[in-house]
Amino acid sequence: MTNALPTSFRRKQSIRKRTQAGVLACLIGITGLTGCSAQPITGENMTTGPDLGGTRPARDVFKDYLNTFDDIVRRSGATFKKWDRADLAGYNAAACGVHSREDGRLYTRQIEGGPVPDPDAAIADMKAYWESKGYTIGNIFTNMGGNTSGRQINATTPTGILVQFTPGKEQSTIKVKSDCTLDPKARETTTATSPLEPGA
Repeated sequence: MTNALPTSFRRKQSIRKRTQAGVLACLIGITGLTGCSAQPITGENMTTGPDLGGTRPARDVFKDYLNTFDDIVRRSGATFKKWDRADLAGYNAAACGVHSREDGRLYTRQIEGGPVPDPDAAIADMKAYWESKGYTIGNIFTNMGGNTSGRQINATTPTGILVQFTPGKEQSTIKVKSDCTLDPKARETTTATSPLEPGA
């Protein structure tokens, strides 16, 4: 009597292992920046920003986060009806770690918007634009499949903000994650001015 697994089961296991290895290699950059296959809009696709020690004040982190988000929206070529740079209220910063697991806070959000006519051109344009601003370009995915166009670009700003742009012919998404700050004010839900100072 044999305990051998059926050929179809062994084949599925082999395919699963090769797929997992390929995705892992893609995420850590072994296979290069293009042509990788991965799931869209998950934090795992975003690169790690520079370690700033959590020293930036919450007002600076928040303002930089909003300005970066707004800049991507304007450059994207898509319409994001739910985005309003002037609306400062209601942001709850998520826990993040600087010296320990959850000693800091960061601002993060993903928004969905309209289509772009040429996702490949949108990726190329955003890459060139981010490079001109000194961003560090991370993974670029060109074959993700799923309900998106299968294209996505990730990068990190000089201050450690993680940015992600996924243009599509049906819809586009933008995700931005600020750097982590130890400023206690980041633990507060934002109002029309807080943690920004009036007139900032």
